[in-house]
Amino acid sequence: MFFLDEAKGCLLCKNPRCKANCPIDTPIPEIITLYKEGKVKEAGEILFNNNPLSVICSIVCPHENQCAGNCIRGIKQEPVKFYDIEKEISERYLGEIKFENLPKNKDRIAIIGGGPAGVTIAFILAKKGYKITIFDSKNKIGGVLRYGIPEYRLSNYLIDKLEDKLI
Repeated sequence: MFFLDEAKGCLLCKNPRCKANCPIDTPIPEIITLYKEGKVKEAGEILFNNNPLSVICSIVCPHENQCAGNCIRGIKQEPVKFYDIEKEISERYLGEIKFENLPKNKDRIAIIGGGPAGVTIAFILAKKGYKITIFDSKNKIGGVLRYGIPEYRLSNYLIDKLEDKLI
């Protein structure tokens, strides 16, 4: 209920500063509208298509300088905590997404490096039906996400969940 109450606090600005100050141009008002309508899957699909690592960004992005820091509501009260809504939607969507029943592409693609860029392109290609293999110098994918950000800040559970979806 917290997330829905938070979403209801969005003013759906005509010129949303939250979106304008997001470095990856997340369509925040559109996602919040879908979430309020109970269309979590649709909201998750938009988030995922815009950024396959939205579940990670919802945790590690500097929100105070981007979406939340530029929320109009934040001038007189607390800004909308879109990052909490994004995390809720992204985790649910990640749990449901499947790379089945996609048009199969006979080509196989090797991705060198399992850091954020490698994982992102792997998801994009997997959605297009490519069979992908990630090669990394470490045993687990994630790069700086796994080995550079402390576990208390970003749980390896989420990175493992991303990896499970790709295998």
